[in-house]
Amino acid sequence: MDFLGGIALMKNLKLAVGATMMALTGALLVPAATSAQVVVPTPVHGAVVPETPERNWPQILNGSIEGGDQVGNVIVLGGSFTQIKLPDGSVINQPHAVAFDIDTGALVPGFRPVLNKPVSVVEAGDTPGTVFLGGKFSSVNGAAYKRLVKLDLNTGQIVTSFKSNPTGEVKTIARNGDRLFIGGTFAKVRGQVRDNLAEVSATSGVPNPSFTIGVTGSRSSGYRADGYYTNMRGAKVRAVRVTPDGNNLMIMHRGDQVGGQTRWGAAKINISAATPVVTGWRTDLWDLARNNGRRDFVGIVEGDISPDGSMIAMTTIIGNFPPLHDTTIALPTGGNSVVQPLWVTQNFDSNYGLAISDQAVYIGGHFCYTESMQSIASPMYWPGNSGNQYSCTRTTNGGVFAPQTTYRYHLAALDTATGRALPWDPKSNNSRNGVNFLRTIPRGLLLGHDGTRVNNFNVGRAAFFDLQEIACGREVTPRETRGVTFSVRVSGSVAPAGP
Repeated sequence: MDFLGGIALMKNLKLAVGATMMALTGALLVPAATSAQVVVPTPVHGAVVPETPERNWPQILNGSIEGGDQVGNVIVLGGSFTQIKLPDGSVINQPHAVAFDIDTGALVPGFRPVLNKPVSVVEAGDTPGTVFLGGKFSSVNGAAYKRLVKLDLNTGQIVTSFKSNPTGEVKTIARNGDRLFIGGTFAKVRGQVRDNLAEVSATSGVPNPSFTIGVTGSRSSGYRADGYYTNMRGAKVRAVRVTPDGNNLMIMHRGDQVGGQTRWGAAKINISAATPVVTGWRTDLWDLARNNGRRDFVGIVEGDISPDGSMIAMTTIIGNFPPLHDTTIALPTGGNSVVQPLWVTQNFDSNYGLAISDQAVYIGGHFCYTESMQSIASPMYWPGNSGNQYSCTRTTNGGVFAPQTTYRYHLAALDTATGRALPWDPKSNNSRNGVNFLRTIPRGLLLGHDGTRVNNFNVGRAAFFDLQEIACGREVTPRETRGVTFSVRVSGSVAPAGP
């Protein structure tokens, strides 16, 4: 019996109890996605994840976590890391991708792929026991597989029937049956012109000839009213998500146009017709008329869609200038004309990672404050009035707007209806730049940051908040942390590398 088939025999009482809870909440353990599925669903959790992270996992010792997914009972992580500390204390070199059992932390022994550059996104494959990796790499296991590859989880070998070779980074992936949607910073896919957005077959990697909608232009720079200036070049697609009915593709990006139509920040593409078409749905948040003629840059970092498909949310960076910068923005997905935000949450410093469940919008970044449940107005603060009191460099002045604000060190959970902070508060204790990656999976929430501690536990670069901890009644203050004091270093605002 191979590793993936045998791990089912290794499960303990925790797994059995947890599976019962998952069944009751609707967040069932799932096998790797199959091509018979229509849309890969966003997990329904039924509860906010616990604050205590898993402590039995391997520790990523360096670099960053950029992507991850749950494939059956295996977790696959990707990023720029090179070293991993195993639960037994030994350290191995394993650059850019790793797979291990979700319960025991045991590595999948045959999964040791060799990639020459970082992984940016991980997505469960269309057939059992496979996984898609996207990123900046140009070589996998010594073969020329560029920026997108499908691997066998048992062996780490390339599934050679799939090949796309985008010419630039693949940053985001969404699957709908055999339809694989990818976004990033590429100009061609398998030799065919595709501007930063494409649809390929999950089986073969061949581009869909009917999907030629590209994301072009770059609202790359702009002076704000207070004189602040930045330059963020490129029409990078940051997130693609398929609505649960399979009819629409939501994209969140930094370009000017989608399919030749002005769509700053986000767009909705009808993918139910034989020839996909850009709908009239759009946000006017970046329109010049709404910003007194300012051409503020579109600083979107990440985005996700709610499990019911009713909303998307996006994180933005740099400059504390709501609603466009250092905020989390939620938009309804319905309609075919201009839509207004469901809410805008001001976080006063850069926002990076984001993931949505049925219970919360989880956000990560370099921020130290967010809006509390007592917040009655947004935005509360505009820059230019003696500096940003809520930057992580000015925590001593953080009480200016209390109780409308609450302290959240680089990590928070927001109410899905209002965008206000929930009580959940584990903290990314010693991260410097902050939490750059979050993803909901059937079992809970994955996190990547540039620190080593989450909720005062040494977990390395990756953390996992496991819903089965709630099922087993273990979500309590752990004995080993009582009476122990940990220092927290607060640093200046630093933009993420290559956002």
